[in-house]
Amino acid sequence: MTRLSVRFFLFKNFIKFYSKATTYSRVSSPYLSGLAKNVLEDDRNFYAYPIIQHLRAELLQNNKRIEITDFGAGSKADAQSIRPIKSVARHSAIDARTGKMLFRLVNWRKPRNILELGTSLGLSTLYQASAALNAKVTTVEGCPPIARIARENFRRMGLSTINQINATFQDALTKILHKTQIIDYVFLDGDHRAGASIRYFEQILPHLGNDSLFIIADIYWSEEMQMAWHQLKQRPEITASVDFYDFGILFFRKEEKQKKHFQLVPSSWKPWKVGFNHR
Repeated sequence: MTRLSVRFFLFKNFIKFYSKATTYSRVSSPYLSGLAKNVLEDDRNFYAYPIIQHLRAELLQNNKRIEITDFGAGSKADAQSIRPIKSVARHSAIDARTGKMLFRLVNWRKPRNILELGTSLGLSTLYQASAALNAKVTTVEGCPPIARIARENFRRMGLSTINQINATFQDALTKILHKTQIIDYVFLDGDHRAGASIRYFEQILPHLGNDSLFIIADIYWSEEMQMAWHQLKQRPEITASVDFYDFGILFFRKEEKQKKHFQLVPSSWKPWKVGFNHR
């Protein structure tokens, strides 16, 4: 797939999403409406935002080349095995808009035990960990050079609560889940293959509670990821789902008596300002 065809694919999916999307005020569940309002409508400039943006700007100027070991579906934007750090920052790191949404989500939910699968350069980890300074944060990255850069970024931010594991998702999960009873927040942002996403969900599922959130990034990244998202939200354990386009959230709350699925945008949404980070 060329970059132009990838962008066309994402644009087509966005139009499809936008034609069905609504705002938080149309959500019938008070809990889901509250979540959506806090994630989408809160325009406060939290303290962590400019610090992480400064770090991003440095990474986007870094010409040092590193060897990439990719254990998932790879990057559509830059598939080279040797890439400059600035290319990884541009195409693999989370964008600022999505990062801020994750910060607000964590700030609202206040999870105690966060698991992230797919650290990349650590920007998504920093957004989430900065919003939950008392939480235990575990993040997994398979590529050693990228993991080292992320570790240095955590050190610079002074976030000692982050436990980073440099291993494949499968190997890391075996060890993490053996020592963990309940995980109340999971962010899956790596290995964009339908079978892998479903397999990780099933592996983690016994450790998820009634109020746990399971977040999946890039659900429109490919037809395969869209299929995985569709299959997962239909599972009997899922009582509701929210699709924010950049990521989707699966819920397990038994208080939601009737299964609900929402596609949501901010009240002030300007679709022409959306950028497509095609990773």
